[in-house]
Amino acid sequence: MIDYNIFYKTELSVTDKWSSEEDWDLFISAYNSSERVQHVFKKARAKSKHWLVFPEYNYGIHEYPHKDSFTFPTTNEADFIIDYLNNVRVFDGLRVCVDLTGFIRPYQMFLTSMLWHHGIKRFDAIYSEPTFYEQREKTKFSSGTGCQVRQVMGLPRKFGSSRCSTEA
Repeated sequence: MIDYNIFYKTELSVTDKWSSEEDWDLFISAYNSSERVQHVFKKARAKSKHWLVFPEYNYGIHEYPHKDSFTFPTTNEADFIIDYLNNVRVFDGLRVCVDLTGFIRPYQMFLTSMLWHHGIKRFDAIYSEPTFYEQREKTKFSSGTGCQVRQVMGLPRKFGSSRCSTEA
């Protein structure tokens, strides 16, 4: 069993300065053009800050952030994260922060696994809540009624069943 008491939660201000505890060696964020992702990336203090540009977001090369961005012509999350980690120095002792706001879940899961594999046993994770949804309770969070249940590439298969509800 996992002892979830070891995890901590702190709210960071959107406007106020962050404390020195929020200084990292490496800050990783999934690139997208939303204001909340862009704001946290600019505000974060780290020796190295990296944008991961996932192919699923279909950004053109002219839309990529100009500095410290990584993208790879891969077909799955495992290859992407492995290629990324092969291009950066990640090792035990680094203070790492990952902004999960723009992350696609399989990438997030495999990155967590690979950070552990590279000796990072602890990292900070940030998620930026939206301040509001324009359509409030009528906000649509997905299109279509189907879903895909599949193995996350690179992670071991677990026993059990996966279920997907298509009900609204």
